[in-house]
Amino acid sequence: MRKIIFNLSGQKKIDRRVLAFRISLVLAASLASNGLAYHALSHHLKKTGKERAENRVAQQRLVDLAWKTKGYQAFISAQKGLWLYKIGFANQLISQKTFSYSDRLGFLEKILPEGAQIQGLTMTNDPVNRITLSITAPSFAQLMELYKRLSPFQLLITGESEKEGVFRANLQIVYPDDKK
Repeated sequence: MRKIIFNLSGQKKIDRRVLAFRISLVLAASLASNGLAYHALSHHLKKTGKERAENRVAQQRLVDLAWKTKGYQAFISAQKGLWLYKIGFANQLISQKTFSYSDRLGFLEKILPEGAQIQGLTMTNDPVNRITLSITAPSFAQLMELYKRLSPFQLLITGESEKEGVFRANLQIVYPDDKK
């Protein structure tokens, strides 16, 4: 048997120089593309590394700011408590020094029976809150009604008199202090 060899190419031989040139071109192109890819990747990683470092710095700043904020909030709470205490104390001092005529006169207006009149009135702003009254009443029954109404307020009768059917009494009472 004989071997038949057909050469379908236009040239009988493969030119090795052209083949080597083409292979070297392919290798050079692949090396160049790999080099470009490596350069782009390293540049991206450097950029990402810088961004990570910046992120770490920003996160650390956020943590520091959170601690400072907590410190400021604690300081504000302490100051608020101190100010509320001072304001409460000042309000208490003001209420102790405040003397309200209208409250005391309103109290007397509510407690006096019909027909009884105040002829004289003395009020003092002392810790006892004593009120001295000179009262007139058209009848003894109305005067007794007034005594009953004033008895819970440490009533002290300093004088009584009757002249032409009008009963007069000098009294001292202690105004009930709601502030104590």
